[in-house]
Amino acid sequence: MFGKNYNQLQSDEINDIADTLQVDTVDTKILRKNKTKRESLQTTNGMQMRREILNSTKSDTYTKKLILEFLEAEKYRQHPDIDRSFATLSQVHNRTEKSLGNDAPIRRVKFLGGNSRNSVFRVMSAKSGAIITKISTARGHGFMAEAQKQIQAKNALPDTPAILSSSEQTMLMELIRGTHEPDIQSTPDAIKYCLTLMQKLHSLHKKGIIHADIKPANIISDKEKNPRLIDFGHSIVIKTAHTKSLDPEGLGAGTPPYMPLESFTKINDEGHVEVSEKLDVYATGCLLFELITKEPWIPRPNDEEAAQGQSKKYNKGFIYYKTKLEELANNPKIFASALSRIDDVQIRKTLKGFLSPTSNKRYSSLEAMRSLERLNQFQEPTKGWK
Repeated sequence: MFGKNYNQLQSDEINDIADTLQVDTVDTKILRKNKTKRESLQTTNGMQMRREILNSTKSDTYTKKLILEFLEAEKYRQHPDIDRSFATLSQVHNRTEKSLGNDAPIRRVKFLGGNSRNSVFRVMSAKSGAIITKISTARGHGFMAEAQKQIQAKNALPDTPAILSSSEQTMLMELIRGTHEPDIQSTPDAIKYCLTLMQKLHSLHKKGIIHADIKPANIISDKEKNPRLIDFGHSIVIKTAHTKSLDPEGLGAGTPPYMPLESFTKINDEGHVEVSEKLDVYATGCLLFELITKEPWIPRPNDEEAAQGQSKKYNKGFIYYKTKLEELANNPKIFASALSRIDDVQIRKTLKGFLSPTSNKRYSSLEAMRSLERLNQFQEPTKGWK
């Protein structure tokens, strides 16, 4: 039933789901890890809020869609590798309406995904149209600082999504339509795409803004393959552009497959790591390598390798990627062998400047942009580019 579209549901299936959602004991049918009394109470309260929404919803189509989206969210929450508490659809309704005002009824909610800190939803409002709502699900994680950094980013980069409203627990922003998987058909396409991305990052870097979590999931591309940056939750603002600073989140912040070695290496007793524009340069290099070869720069770990050293403090795969990067840094032959997967000599030379394991040998933001400009001069991308 999880995989069905609401149009494919039979009436008896709709009734069964609705009946399930109407009972207080629904939580006993959902397996949880180490559920506390407080968590059980929160779930019961969430079910009561959800029933109120279902009872007050007049549209049969929307009711079906709401039910299925709830089930999809529950399926994601029950995944064996994830022990997290995602926001409920009813919370999204209430918090979004509160932020927009009582004259903006919510017509539709779509669960998009989430992580250990927040849940993300697409919301259709009668007043504002389609928007994005982020709900904080972690203690001590609010959106005020993130919203401020995204506003600063928009001043430097106008196509950054606009912040519509923000509080400690809820943030509303402009919806960016597009895809996380751009139509890259050739090596020239990949070079042009990453050049556009690097130009935008350089605009941020000149203002002292480091995105610090560049990856496909944080880039949305439109029909003209124009990449737009989203999710500034890990971004860092440094006092002087093009300099080094300390990451306030410390060791382990970011997404391991796109983090350079300095992000895995603490430099003081507080666990701070070095941060500079070269974090974004490295991640862009990883992305370019993937787009050309159709495989990751560092091979993905198996389940056993990924789980090594995993804890609440460190992301899954932290130890694995740290070890692989140390191997590249300590053995030039291994680094050269990894780069040899790129056939073109000039592209391989350029990627060496992006992917150098040590930051002092890696391109600066300007150098990275200029190197891609030189490559792009001799390339002919496929049709469809702006």
